[in-house]
Amino acid sequence: MPLTFTNGILPLALLIALAVGLPMVLAGRTLSQRRLAVAMLVTTLLVWIGGAVLMAWSYYQANGRLDAGYASYFQRALPLGLLYAPILTLVWLVRAQAVERRRGLQMRDRG
Repeated sequence: MPLTFTNGILPLALLIALAVGLPMVLAGRTLSQRRLAVAMLVTTLLVWIGGAVLMAWSYYQANGRLDAGYASYFQRALPLGLLYAPILTLVWLVRAQAVERRRGLQMRDRG
C-alpha cells in the first residue's frame, strides 16, 4: 500500500497535534510541576493508544479484517514513539519552563 496523504501523513500529523495540544488542555496554566508531569504521562498514554488505533486502522485497510488480539496493535505502535517522543520531550520542557516562569511572577507579585 503506497504512502498517501490520508493513510500516512494525516494520521501522523494528528498524532503530533495530539502530543502538542493535549498537555495544554490537561495541565492548563498550572503552577505545579507534579500536575504537569501527570498531564504528560496521560498524554503519552493517549498518544500511544492513538498510535495503536492508527496501526489497527492501517492493518484493516490492508487486510480487510482485524486480528483477534489487541495487544499486537499496541506493540506495533511502540515504534511510533520514535516520532512523537522527541516532540513530547520538547513540549514538556517548554511547559515546565512556563510553569517556573509563572511561579516566579507569582512570587514577584506577592512581594
